[in-house]
Amino acid sequence: MNIIREQRETIIQDANTAQRRFIDILETLNKRHPELIVREPLSGDLDLSVLSENGFGAITKIVFAKGDITSIIHVPDGVEHLECSDNLLVSIDDLPGSLLTLKIEHNYLQSIDVSTLTNMTLLYISHNKLTTIENLPKTIVDLRCENNFIERLDLNGLNKLRTLHISNNKITVIENLPTEIIDFQMENTPTIEFRNTERIPGNKTAAADMMQRRQTYKDALNEYFRIKNKYETDELSMKRKLYNRAPTKRMARQ
Repeated sequence: MNIIREQRETIIQDANTAQRRFIDILETLNKRHPELIVREPLSGDLDLSVLSENGFGAITKIVFAKGDITSIIHVPDGVEHLECSDNLLVSIDDLPGSLLTLKIEHNYLQSIDVSTLTNMTLLYISHNKLTTIENLPKTIVDLRCENNFIERLDLNGLNKLRTLHISNNKITVIENLPTEIIDFQMENTPTIEFRNTERIPGNKTAAADMMQRRQTYKDALNEYFRIKNKYETDELSMKRKLYNRAPTKRMARQ
């Protein structure tokens, strides 16, 4: 983290161009378009209050490319999707309650507060420096927090949770694991104690149930591609037969 702190300080002092460049980009965009995709790497601090100040009130999705963004503040209310992966964020606060999906993987977050995001369904915070995740919204469906330093997880009330990826953490205790989860990944973690949990992943019945769900999905997918391939092969064969039987090439093409 010391290297990252030094890198951030250098950028903030000597290469803090993100805000100016962001404003330049806005001048080229349609103010009525709901999506703002910034494909150019930005460097430094960002204040997104400039969006409303410049008439960009319809934006619901904001995506920033990989770069050296050091902070983001004043995300406008109404934004439902925010993505800023592979940058230099160490914190992100005061997020709007309208947010449904948040993707901030491969940053350096040491803490995050999502307790006010009462409509959130997807949270991707893998590859950060988090030690705790608390007060998760009960609306979460997909939570991915691999490669952090999390030691404990309480999923009480998260009955809509279907995907949970916690691999490469220090988790020793998980409380209230929802039985509805169908995609659970926990590779390279210490021995986990499950508390207040009806279906424990280490249990043979639970493991078999989870594997059966995955296998059913894979079987269905394989069957789909088998049928699709047969259909396309049969269709091509029929076309070739019709072409060869036609009196002229023109009639064959028709």
